[in-house]
Amino acid sequence: MRALVSIVAALLLIAIVCERTADAEGPLIINVVLPMTGPAAFFGKTEAEALAVYERWIDRSGGVRKRAIHFVVADSQSSPQVAVQLVNGLLGSRPSIIMGFATSAEAGAVAPLVPNGPVIYSFSPVVQPAPGSYVFASSVSAGYLIPVAIRYARDRGYHRIALIDSTDATGQESDRIVLQAMALPENQSLSLVAHERFNPSDVSVAAQIARMQAAAPDLVITFANGSAFATVMRGLLNGGLNVPVEASAANMNYDQLAQLNDVLPKDLLFNGFRYQESGNVQGPLRQKIDDFYAAFRAAGIRPSPLHLFAWDPADVVVYALRQLGPDATATQLHDFLETLHGFVGLNGVYDFRSGNQHGLSDSAVIMVRWNPKTTQFEQVSDPGGRAKR
Repeated sequence: MRALVSIVAALLLIAIVCERTADAEGPLIINVVLPMTGPAAFFGKTEAEALAVYERWIDRSGGVRKRAIHFVVADSQSSPQVAVQLVNGLLGSRPSIIMGFATSAEAGAVAPLVPNGPVIYSFSPVVQPAPGSYVFASSVSAGYLIPVAIRYARDRGYHRIALIDSTDATGQESDRIVLQAMALPENQSLSLVAHERFNPSDVSVAAQIARMQAAAPDLVITFANGSAFATVMRGLLNGGLNVPVEASAANMNYDQLAQLNDVLPKDLLFNGFRYQESGNVQGPLRQKIDDFYAAFRAAGIRPSPLHLFAWDPADVVVYALRQLGPDATATQLHDFLETLHGFVGLNGVYDFRSGNQHGLSDSAVIMVRWNPKTTQFEQVSDPGGRAKR
């Protein structure tokens, strides 16, 4: 009996020492670079908020092997140059991963700095990383998002398309993909009757809207975001161009849409996410949805789709570190992510073996319509963009 008591006492002592050792290590730091000030602060602040909520939520379920995590956010000031400086400053500490980079310009600027690590996980779906690279990107690639929007337009019977985008990196990439999608044989019934551009800092697009109005489109597509999106919405109203609009998911923010309520078109459509499906969602996706809402409810915040751009990447990374351990190297983390498949996130089921570094395809995209009366996004298509009948 004395021997048994001694063994139990020894085990308890070991457990206490181990717990104190883990506490002494402190939280697992994950560095994040986001635009907390400047033109893109709208995205950075929302995504930083999502990370803070996720951090509290995941730590309640054990963190990474019982070690708490902490996202340390540095402000890129909406500047690719500042983002580069921040990443260069972090490289000396040899992190395995740096997250954030809410704009494609920031992600594109830092990508050449990490040919062999650390892993860069951008929150911008517009980013198109090279297959096998150390750069990964959130959500569904714009290379899938935009063709889904075009497919939905065709399925709804829209034929005359007007495109207006900003001249920044996001606008240029969106324009390229729209033109590519319009050129596909299945979209030959569609025609691009107007193609306009404007500087993101412009406060008026009256001239562009006038030319679009003259072309008599039955649908307007714009992937401008933030203040540039607001400029386009006001321009359409003031110019009297009252047709349906397909817009970027980056604008699916309740506060922004409420502020713009008086200038929004009657039919405003967005690329939506699987967690917004109105059907009877069951299984692992149901659990992810419930966890997402529970975490934000506990924080007293109404989650928006914009939070998702940070939430799913954080969930993917924490899952990887739970498998590999908190001390995983950049190479180990990269190699794990490249073969990760079957992981269920709010966006759908991830499979990074496709090589697109996003892990998702057009089957993870639904089209949704903004309802200003209910302040909700309503599903109007099946996954992949076919219009609901």
